[in-house]
Amino acid sequence: MDVALRELERKAISGGEEDQRAYEQALRRVNDHSKCYASSVICGQITFGRGRLDNNGYWEIPCRECAERFAETNPEYDVCIE
Repeated sequence: MDVALRELERKAISGGEEDQRAYEQALRRVNDHSKCYASSVICGQITFGRGRLDNNGYWEIPCRECAERFAETNPEYDVCIE
């Protein structure tokens, strides 16, 4: 969990409904894998993530969870787990 999310969590625990809603929204964004995509990197591995994709096939925001889930169900592929 990053620092900003921890701060929102702290405020949600001690704050009011508005702080709780802000924390829940942040969690939904972090856990929303509907915007994660797959790509192959220059060495042939598969990467997962979202945001910008560089020329070598690496994502601006890598998604370890999607990569691990794919690797578990598709062991025949070489998956880059960042």
